[in-house]
Amino acid sequence: MVKYVGVDWAYRTAQWCALAPGGEIAGEGRIAADRDGLARLVLELGDEVKACVEMMSGALWVRDELVACGWQVEVADARKVKTAAPLAAKTDKVDARLLAELSRRELVPGLWLPSLNERALRERLRRRMHLVRLRTSAKGRIFGLQTQWGVRVSLARLRRADGLSLLERAGVPEVWRRSVGECLALIDFLDARIAPLDTELKPFAQADPRAAMTGRDVDSPKALPTVADSCAHNEKVREGVDGSSPSEGLPRLRIPRRRSMDRPMPGYPPRRDDRFANDAS
Repeated sequence: MVKYVGVDWAYRTAQWCALAPGGEIAGEGRIAADRDGLARLVLELGDEVKACVEMMSGALWVRDELVACGWQVEVADARKVKTAAPLAAKTDKVDARLLAELSRRELVPGLWLPSLNERALRERLRRRMHLVRLRTSAKGRIFGLQTQWGVRVSLARLRRADGLSLLERAGVPEVWRRSVGECLALIDFLDARIAPLDTELKPFAQADPRAAMTGRDVDSPKALPTVADSCAHNEKVREGVDGSSPSEGLPRLRIPRRRSMDRPMPGYPPRRDDRFANDAS
């Protein structure tokens, strides 16, 4: 007999609920949120199970572990789950029962799940993006330290051997020069970490035909972040998930309506012209 299981995954523990085909509760409980807890759950419920897990950090790993044990697992969109069944009392037990009921009724708002190779590419890009942001922050701090003393020296000039001595001749005190030196050392360190990543990502940019559609240099890893962020919908439409068409599921941009200059913004005092309009009349 097939059981329908909802798993409300958390960082330390996970609440689960199993329903029979008729909707009766066949069992529920709480397990540790790790591999041992999942093994215990599989041993208790068997392998004839259709499960549903709400999307969160670690949900893909939970799905892969349970699928390897013979389960059929769907990952639900958390926002659509709340829309489908708004609940007054939201607890882990109620969430697990809700997920199990959605699985039993075949109403799970499923998500497109990237493959392992796709996830690995995204993780490489996130790692590079994190390092680039740190480097950009260090460059901005160098600029801020210089502006405190009315100095503007380019980063390329500061990275030369006599860069810090140039700041000394410009009148920058030693404490600020040491801060600039720390930022320069950090930039050099990050450049050394980013260069191997660029070499690693270059073949992916050359092999992916979607990189040419970004308008950037195909040989540069900068063409890949746009591809990694936009390929999810393309793959979903290609696989026919939920029967969506190419125009469905695309993110909608909320464009604010232009406000008349004669109407003040809510929460702000009226414009000076409005305040003296009555006096002028």
